[in-house]
Amino acid sequence: MLKLCKKCLVEKPIEQFVLNKKNYYCSPCRGCRRLQTKKWISLNPEIYKQCRKKSNEKYNNKNISIKDYKESKAKYTKKIIETLADTYVKSKLRGKAKVTTSIFPPDMIEAYRTSIKIKRLIRGAKNEQ
Repeated sequence: MLKLCKKCLVEKPIEQFVLNKKNYYCSPCRGCRRLQTKKWISLNPEIYKQCRKKSNEKYNNKNISIKDYKESKAKYTKKIIETLADTYVKSKLRGKAKVTTSIFPPDMIEAYRTSIKIKRLIRGAKNEQ
């Protein structure tokens, strides 16, 4: 699927556009957004420094220990694996190949998710015996 960048006026694949929080793709492509951001930073260095300082303070005040961070990350990863989230299924489909996960159609992801569920059921039945 292609989308027209409003800055450089070039049609590019949809993967080269940022998906907003409102779940729509921004009009400038990632490259143009990057250039736009660099230009703004060079024109507003003081504002940028203040924003970075505020952001750093916000995240540094959380005081999360490394142990707590690792535990929360492990819980999150376990949840993703147990629920067979799309990200997990796509990573399993991709394997060690260096391809983007966006090439997998939803039907393929769902079929692979089903096969993983079946394998887990078989493994569970074997363990019970």
